[in-house]
Amino acid sequence: MTNLTQQQLDELANLLETNQGAEVESFLEQIFNATVVEPENVDTLHEAAPTAEADNLETLQEPSFATDADNAQTLHGDYGTDNPPTKEPLTRGKSRQAALADTAMVNRFGDYELLGEIARGGMGVVYKARQIALNREVAIKMILSGQFANDDEMERFYAEAEAAASLNHPNIVTIYEIGEVDGRHFFSMEYVPGDSLADLVRERPLAPRRAANYISDICEAVHLAHDNGILHRDIKPANVLVNNKDIPLVTDFGLAKQVHEKSGMTMEGSVLGTPSYMPPEQARGNLDEVDARSDIYAIGATLYQLLTGNPPFAAASVYETIRQVLNKEPAEPKERNPDIPQDLATICMKCLQKSPDKRYQTALELKEELQRFLQGMPILARPIGNVERLTRWCLRNPLIASSSATAILGVLAMLITMTIAYFVTNDALLDARKSFERSKQTVDDFFVVVTQNELLQTPNTRVVREVMLDKALQYYESLRQQRAGNLTDERTFLADSADLEFKIGQIAEAQGNTLSAIDHYDNAANTVKTLLKQSDEDREQLRLKLSSYLTPLVRIHTRDNSDEFKQASDLSKQVRNHRQAVHNDNPRNLEYARLFANACMNVGTVLVERQIYSLGEQSLQEAQAIRQQILENPTVDKDTTLTVQRDLSKGYYQLAALKNRESSEDSFKQTEHYLNLALASLQSMQHDNGNWAAINEDDHLQAVRLLNLRLSHWTNAANRELKTGLSPLQDIEQGSKHIAELSDVMDRPAVTSSILQFQRARLNFVIRNKNLAQLHSVMSDISQLLDAPRQQTVVAKHLPRHRLESLRILSQQEESYAQFVTALEATMDDLVDQCQGYDSDGDAPLLNEAWTTAWLWMGNTAADVATHMLEDLDRIAQEESASKPELPKIVSLLQRIQRVHYRMAQLIESLPEEATSEVAYLVNDRILESVDDLTRQLNTAAAQFTNIILAE
Repeated sequence: MTNLTQQQLDELANLLETNQGAEVESFLEQIFNATVVEPENVDTLHEAAPTAEADNLETLQEPSFATDADNAQTLHGDYGTDNPPTKEPLTRGKSRQAALADTAMVNRFGDYELLGEIARGGMGVVYKARQIALNREVAIKMILSGQFANDDEMERFYAEAEAAASLNHPNIVTIYEIGEVDGRHFFSMEYVPGDSLADLVRERPLAPRRAANYISDICEAVHLAHDNGILHRDIKPANVLVNNKDIPLVTDFGLAKQVHEKSGMTMEGSVLGTPSYMPPEQARGNLDEVDARSDIYAIGATLYQLLTGNPPFAAASVYETIRQVLNKEPAEPKERNPDIPQDLATICMKCLQKSPDKRYQTALELKEELQRFLQGMPILARPIGNVERLTRWCLRNPLIASSSATAILGVLAMLITMTIAYFVTNDALLDARKSFERSKQTVDDFFVVVTQNELLQTPNTRVVREVMLDKALQYYESLRQQRAGNLTDERTFLADSADLEFKIGQIAEAQGNTLSAIDHYDNAANTVKTLLKQSDEDREQLRLKLSSYLTPLVRIHTRDNSDEFKQASDLSKQVRNHRQAVHNDNPRNLEYARLFANACMNVGTVLVERQIYSLGEQSLQEAQAIRQQILENPTVDKDTTLTVQRDLSKGYYQLAALKNRESSEDSFKQTEHYLNLALASLQSMQHDNGNWAAINEDDHLQAVRLLNLRLSHWTNAANRELKTGLSPLQDIEQGSKHIAELSDVMDRPAVTSSILQFQRARLNFVIRNKNLAQLHSVMSDISQLLDAPRQQTVVAKHLPRHRLESLRILSQQEESYAQFVTALEATMDDLVDQCQGYDSDGDAPLLNEAWTTAWLWMGNTAADVATHMLEDLDRIAQEESASKPELPKIVSLLQRIQRVHYRMAQLIESLPEEATSEVAYLVNDRILESVDDLTRQLNTAAAQFTNIILAE
């Protein structure tokens, strides 16, 4: 290989230092940009490529709050945001140097700088961000629960990203990247400046022709989705953005579903979507009946709102809205807006037919109908006649056909509600106190069913849960009124009311309604404070209950706004004080001691987030000391031991994360010590069979977090060149084994992603040492992942990245020409397989920017290696020896590289013009010309040396 000058080495070292921790694609992007802006560095940057470090480099760990047994229940909603991200054109205003300087911003998230929150929903939060490597504004969506996302959330999140990413259309928001940074799953997409259709119609209806044009464009996008087997299932004005060129873009595929998908995410009987825009079959939860025509209904409901200013149905409550969707005909659009042309109103009402068979059957059919209207041609649909209108009214009027009423809440809710009504109305014959107790117990049981029943825990059943909770609240109020005159009972009612407020607050928080959650948590806490002021009765239990109600407020104020850290700190100290008082009064009660330790840990977590590290560490150490005392107590039982060991592991994790922020050799050793203790605490819970399967899923996830932190820890140490006396590669390989054991008992994207992070870290250290034997071992392990049945989609996304890492080391070693060419061909196959979408003829794969960047680097590297091989051929040809056994082998390798370049050139040239609009500055004439030049050189060389071989 060509030797690098000292100046080139210095330039490369500077580039490596600047880009520590960068994503591979982002770093390659900067290399390519450098070759354009600074042509004198072309040789340097193409001859050697830097090491991209592990994804978890020096990233602030998300605080991990202690969870009490009485506060562990969390309900998860899963709904897209109603204020989707917006888009701007590609920004190239800043220089590359300015972009690199910005990477020090505190809002750094991988290769992105977060600029501010755009919207927040039940499952996700969307930020405006700047992608540093490409210096452009994007929107980033993350899972709201971050590292603690459950299977359902991650499955739906990736389903949304993959559904949108598989579609390439000018009226669909483009997905740029799907990935994970420090355990937080995200995808980036184009940022669209402007408003949604919901914003445009907020003040007044749109002009009919403008509305028709928007819907026509939407139909084209939805038709593409349907052709690719994807149902949107949540089309509404808020999910259609309008850019500064007045082009509508469909977004938020959070409820999207493959037509033939059989997924646990969408259980039969689930009601998902937005009631005002969902068709009757979707409102009933009949998932087998939901098809492309269901999206047609939603498009019609969107058109209805654009024309009239309101959706076809919008009652005061969710329940009433669903009832109207099922049983009521929408008002004629012209009744609400007389200026609507009759033909357009007819098209709209055909979309809103209750029966799917009577709607337009495809989005393309609807688009063609709208085009007839816009061109002044007769439409095919006909208005609904009076006879049919009267028949529909009779069928849906509950006074005439009450037997056909749909039970929205299902059999379970109906039976429990009837039981509650029975006790409330008929127990007057019994003793008043006994009647109250039985009725309250029934309501409590009802609440437990709503919050803990597995069928009602899926994110798709929010509507049912909310209606059922409203019903429970009504009965609580009824019971309160019955016994309001009795002071003792009033205290009981206040305690029950506080408990209900807290549980409703949990639901509001899980659904992303943070302000509502805060109100409910505050109400619950204030009610208990009132009880504490009234009397000393049950003071101990009330203080514990108050501390439980304040804990989620600590979490919210710590998570949502750094300006509220002081409030979070004050609240956490209140919790600590209440639990310490109870513990001091009952020093032998181990459960009270455990709760006190959790409070100390939460105080420490908040202090660390406020960057008061010394006091934070003291509180964390205090919590660990209390837990150790509990475990050493001779009276501790088995269940308490397991719970405290779990808490102990979380505490050591927090201490390790704290020490991992520092850069000294002492802090390295302390981090390693705490990580060992945390893992030992988890492993001590494995009971007699000594394997990970003996602990629960939360413990598995904690183990993944610990191993990921250890990976970050070792990577940081290697980057800082700390003299630890230990082998990072050996430790990483041990961590890989632990993760592999977890993957055997846990089919989770987080585990699979962690496996890949460890493998990538192994690659990085191999590249540092140029160890070919280790390289082949790592690539073999990665390739085997594709044969495993678990999480193949996650693996497939990351494999080309690992192939590129492999190419880097191979391209820098002369003795590995054959291995390089083999890896080059495998990488080419990976990248072709990962191309997303097809052109209008369904032939040429379209490349997104990440894959295009990888192709460019691969092509340049292959060109460099080919050049060196040509030099070797020249040298061999000039040797006096008559026998030249290496010639056929080198010529064969050159011809294989030639074929790869032919494939690259052919695919790049076949891209339609619209597919290259955003990557034109990458895939340009210079690249194509260089490919052609290399091909000509290879042809000449191959012919020349083939003649030499034949002559011999």
